[in-house]
Amino acid sequence: MKKILCLIAVALVAGMSYGQSAYYFKFNNLANKGRFNSCDSLISVELEKAKKKENTKPTKYAELYNLGAKAAFQMALPEVQKGASGNPLDTAMFISKSQQALDYAALSHDYDLRPTKPGAEPKPQFIAANKEIVTKMLDQWYFAAFFYLETNKALAAEYFLKYTEAYKHPVFTKEEQDSIYNAKKDNYSKSAFNAAWTYYELKDYDNVIKAAKVVLKDTFNMHTTYLMLCEAQLVKGDTVNWLKTLDEAIARDKNNEQFIEWQQAYYLQTENVAAAEQTALRFIEQHPENATGYFMMGAVELNMKKNYAKSREYSEKALAIDPNNYRILVNLGASYVNEMLAKVSSGAFKYVGHPGKAVPSKDKALYDKELAEFKTSYEKARGYYEKVRELEPNNHRLWAYPLYVCYGNLNMEANAKEMKSYLDK
Repeated sequence: MKKILCLIAVALVAGMSYGQSAYYFKFNNLANKGRFNSCDSLISVELEKAKKKENTKPTKYAELYNLGAKAAFQMALPEVQKGASGNPLDTAMFISKSQQALDYAALSHDYDLRPTKPGAEPKPQFIAANKEIVTKMLDQWYFAAFFYLETNKALAAEYFLKYTEAYKHPVFTKEEQDSIYNAKKDNYSKSAFNAAWTYYELKDYDNVIKAAKVVLKDTFNMHTTYLMLCEAQLVKGDTVNWLKTLDEAIARDKNNEQFIEWQQAYYLQTENVAAAEQTALRFIEQHPENATGYFMMGAVELNMKKNYAKSREYSEKALAIDPNNYRILVNLGASYVNEMLAKVSSGAFKYVGHPGKAVPSKDKALYDKELAEFKTSYEKARGYYEKVRELEPNNHRLWAYPLYVCYGNLNMEANAKEMKSYLDK
């Protein structure tokens, strides 16, 4: 509220400082008495006269529209004051007159830049005056959003988003627009997020997508915004852009676990090994210093290609960069466990994993070799899962069952019993 009141105090300083025509003096006299409704009516009449008259000069239109912008601007101000003070306001009046002021300033600027006759150089007179009006109104739609927030969420969201475009008004040069944007970009990001969140609550997914793209020009609430954007794109059935958003989120958001899981699950479900591999390798190429790409590639080798040794190569590279990342440790542990399960089920092990099968004396060396590999793999897996437990002690779903399996295969009965207690919860 303090911010709104401060902005109003600045906005009340609106001078009337030029013009020589009869209507100007009448306008100025009415303005000095605070009769801005009459000023507005006067300009409407004068504009109609000008439009009916042939060869009305651009400079006259420039002046009339500028005066009209000032009148409309002043008519909107009392409504802002009421809203800022917590009093009932005429929201429709505030919106219509604010829009009129901005539209008239744009028209004034357009006419101001036109030559008075063909071949002549334009001699603009109202650039500063129009900029003054629009500059004082840069936060107008932000006020409108809050005025509507309790009564019409859809309109509130619309004006939260519209506020982020205010700096693009044509009275400003490209350099001035960039300067305003840079000065207000934090506010624009927050306002766009408010719009995205409100549209999300309303399940207006088209506008969620539109607002989210504005938020993501910066980093404010980036993670939540990517989550909303992904959901909106899925609801719209736009898998192509959903995958692109996942790529972007994985690259930009440090908390990218969810996005990686969604992407890998999609490629696994669609059996698109090539796309999963291409995405991971591209990430490695673009971000070789980042563990994420190596982790993704390790997951591809583990879950899709079943190449456990290759999976460990990538996962170990990821772990060297990010040694306390439990997701990498889980995959490393899984690579050893899954490899042993695969060897047992495929018959690669002749004896280990086949209880009751007698081992003839001639195959004792083979059995010992198989058992050593089996035990060594589960020892390595145990080390990784115990590290996961250390890092995520409250998330027993990550480590209780894998450790139960490891301890059981390593004849560590007391430890296995402890893990069983977690599984029984």
